[in-house]
Amino acid sequence: MNGANLVHDVGYVNNGLTTSFEQIVVSAEVAGSVLRIAGGIDVDEETMALDLIAEVGPGGEYLTTEHTLKHFRDNWFPRLIARDPYEKWEQKGRKDLGRRANEFVRHVLEKHEPKPLDLRVEEELRRIVRSRGRSS
Repeated sequence: MNGANLVHDVGYVNNGLTTSFEQIVVSAEVAGSVLRIAGGIDVDEETMALDLIAEVGPGGEYLTTEHTLKHFRDNWFPRLIARDPYEKWEQKGRKDLGRRANEFVRHVLEKHEPKPLDLRVEEELRRIVRSRGRSS
């Protein structure tokens, strides 16, 4: 919230002698939450939806409205941090954050296919390496 733009040592364990992929993804989750909070909340006619509130009225529901359909993804939702009630968390196997992070990391390592570098970027990197006297 103080305007910092660098997070150092993400995933470092044991004074940087070890890296934890799980810690990296948990830190990314926390950073996503902080970015959402720091981004503030838009308060205007569209987001307040006072006309809709008046239309739906007390005891009504908003889940099936066009406004909800349009905006329900505007907020940030965690991938790893459990938000279920305790009973539902138990039904899902009582997975703690470490286990969910480990499963997520394993999935990424097994399934992720990175996009190839743009050819101009790749050539520029090769040029930089050559200029340092190293072969590519």
